[in-house]
Amino acid sequence: MKFLKYFFGAIAMILLAIAFGWVVMWLWNALIPQLFGGPILNWTQAVGILVLARLLTGGFGKGWGGHHRCRDCGHSGWKSRKSGHWKQRWEEKMSNMSPEERERCKAKMKRWCGDWEEPEHKQSETMASPEEPKN
Repeated sequence: MKFLKYFFGAIAMILLAIAFGWVVMWLWNALIPQLFGGPILNWTQAVGILVLARLLTGGFGKGWGGHHRCRDCGHSGWKSRKSGHWKQRWEEKMSNMSPEERERCKAKMKRWCGDWEEPEHKQSETMASPEEPKN
């Protein structure tokens, strides 16, 4: 039974490679020569572009983004989302860090993801209550 699963999986992968190769070839040949004066591709060159694109965007490891891991805080990109317990693991990592490590990790995440804010319920816990104006 396992053999059939792998056999049909391999057949499906081959068929997908053929189909994606044809789609890339068709799109390239329809757009690139007319827009930029580029060459016309055959099917093997189109599959080569697909392989090159995959290597440049993360290799052939599991998940999107390959094997990237932050040295400071252990954040591993989008792969953590697939495990189902990413939030719990992230909070556990953050709680085991010193305040300096935590701030360094948050600063690095802000550089990668843009400026983000904490959820409102977290802000109310962490922010000190504003002083009332004196009359």
